[in-house]
Amino acid sequence: MTSSTNREQQLTIKEIESIVAGAVSDAQELQQSSGSLPNVDQEGNSECPFAEQLYAKHEELRKKVQRRLAELHECLAAIDEQITKYGHDLAVVSANKDRLNRDRPRAHFSEAEAELAGLYKRCLQVRDRVEQAILFVDEVLQQAATKRFPGRIPRDRPQWGGAAAGPGSSNPVGDGKSGADRELAALFEMDRNTQGER
Repeated sequence: MTSSTNREQQLTIKEIESIVAGAVSDAQELQQSSGSLPNVDQEGNSECPFAEQLYAKHEELRKKVQRRLAELHECLAAIDEQITKYGHDLAVVSANKDRLNRDRPRAHFSEAEAELAGLYKRCLQVRDRVEQAILFVDEVLQQAATKRFPGRIPRDRPQWGGAAAGPGSSNPVGDGKSGADRELAALFEMDRNTQGER
């Protein structure tokens, strides 16, 4: 979705309702993810062997919900445009109906007035749902922002068997290696040292 005014004006009520439903659904998924992530220490170690992958998926979902929040703000601008339009049209039709003396024209204007009043009321209801969705999604995002993998963005998959570090290289916390990676490298080093002593 673009942020242009033309795009906002093109959004129908049904499209806005669909966007709201999708945003709330994704936010609920993110909320569940935030509550189920395993504990991780400051070095990125965890009793869960899949902790890093879970945090990576959580981060991807958080970014998706952030985009959803931007879409909701566009929806709010679009529905405000429609409320203004239908409100203006309703006022015009009502004013002209009151000037008519003949029954048949008045009946046509009354039908148009009732249709516009229904659309105006529906837009107001949709606007309320958009505002509630924005509040909910924003709250979920604030909660999710506290659930970040320590020191770095987590990898989606463990990178086993990577190239060995060169002489003099270090492996500080936050260098992209998990605790399991470091333990595996240490075991290989111990094995090489043992073989060299034989």
